[in-house]
This record gives sequence, C-alpha cells and structure tokens, in this order.
Amino acid sequence: SRLTVPTDTSSTCATSSSGMFCWGRYPGSSNDHFSPVLVSSYNSYSRVEVGSQHACAHEVFGYGTSYQWVDCWGRNSFGQVSDFAVGQTLPFTVGTGTGWNVWRVATQGDFTCVEQGDGTVQCFGLGTNGQLGNGVFANASAPQPVGSGMQLHGVSTGKYHACALDPNGHAWCWGYDGQAQLGRGLVRSWP
Repeated sequence: SRLTVPTDTSSTCATSSSGMFCWGRYPGSSNDHFSPVLVSSYNSYSRVEVGSQHACAHEVFGYGTSYQWVDCWGRNSFGQVSDFAVGQTLPFTVGTGTGWNVWRVATQGDFTCVEQGDGTVQCFGLGTNGQLGNGVFANASAPQPVGSGMQLHGVSTGKYHACALDPNGHAWCWGYDGQAQLGRGLVRSWP
C-alpha cells in the first residue's frame, strides 16, 4: 500500500491490493468523507499523488513493468488532469499525451509533472508562474517538455514550483520563487 498526504488540500488517498481509496474531500467530490471510500477497484496502481482538487495515480501493468502510465481525475480547470478528462470524479486516463512509459508522477497545487522512461520530464496544468518548465508563463492541458526535453529524473513538485535532477545529480528548479525556493538567490518566477 502507498499513502499520500498532500500539504495544500483536504484530501488523502492510498493504494492497496483492493484498489484506490480516498477520504476527506477527495478529488472530484464535493462532500467530506470521514472514512476511506473506494474510488476504484482497479488494483494495479503503484502510487497516488494528490493535488489541490485533483489526483493522479501511477499504474503498472503487463509483464513486469512493461507498461506504465498515469490516470488522473478531479478538477481540470487549468488542464492539470489532461486534455480529455473534464471534471472526472473517478480515475481517468491522461491519454496519449504522456504515453505508456511513465516512471513517476508528481502533483501539488494545480499542475502535474511526469517523468518519462526516456529521462525527460513533462508538466501540464497551471503555468502562470512558470511551473510547467516550458519557458512561458501560461497554462497548458497537453504535456509540456521541461527545459526543451533536457535529461531529468526524480521530479518533485511544490504548490507553484517543481525540481528534478540532471544525470550529474544537479538540481534544476522552475516556477514560483517568492520565498527563494528555486535556490537561485533571486526572488521571482522562472519558467
């Protein structure tokens, strides 16, 4: 089982051999649930990440780790769930944008990032602070390659920024820098 307790929302979700469970005001729900609610009985989710009002689960299926993708659901007002899933209350496949070789998903706030098997990172959703890492300050519902497709791994997200490591172990960060969380010695957003 894997449990995710996000810092900026009132939802908690967990995966188990019985499926996906969420409680609190779980993504896609307008009611508070005081005990775990079965969101999906599908039990091939290896991990779940919860954003502000959406969630994404990493799914592994096939022989070994043949296929890995991301299912997202919940609020999609900035494209943080995908191009296709508009207000889905149950896990819904992000689709062709992230493909079948996703190694990791990270989400907080209103954007989502995925680490691809080819060693790149893509982000989608709210981007007004540069948190999509594509060089602009705009929202996008289609996955955007971070740093024009530079080699990155270990992506982690904050509410308005994200960081990942390059092949040499150096940290690269992008997005909101109001409290100097990008580690650049400056206070401003950086896409």
